[in-house]
Amino acid sequence: MAVFTAEEAAALRGYEFPDEKVGYNTRDVLIYNLGVGATEPCFTFEGDPAFQGALPTFPLCLIHKGSSLDVVPFAPTQTLPPALAKVPHAAIVHGEQSISLYKPLPTSAME
Repeated sequence: MAVFTAEEAAALRGYEFPDEKVGYNTRDVLIYNLGVGATEPCFTFEGDPAFQGALPTFPLCLIHKGSSLDVVPFAPTQTLPPALAKVPHAAIVHGEQSISLYKPLPTSAME
């Protein structure tokens, strides 16, 4: 196993991933909403007059999706910071992430 130094750990604090182009459609929103346990028609049926679209946490998973309309694998290791790429994935603890929403998310966002 590779040695992970205190200096490498310190360099990762506050790391921000570079911007990445992503896209999604209504199907992706519905699959996400159902996957996190939504049961109300306003979140699970696009034909519902009160359909609200994506839950506020939806953007947090878009890094894994990218802009493909197809099913995609999780992000490859090369998208990780170089210091983290040599750490076994089973040893990584997800500490914190956040998102600020300034307006409701659209039900789809594809170019």
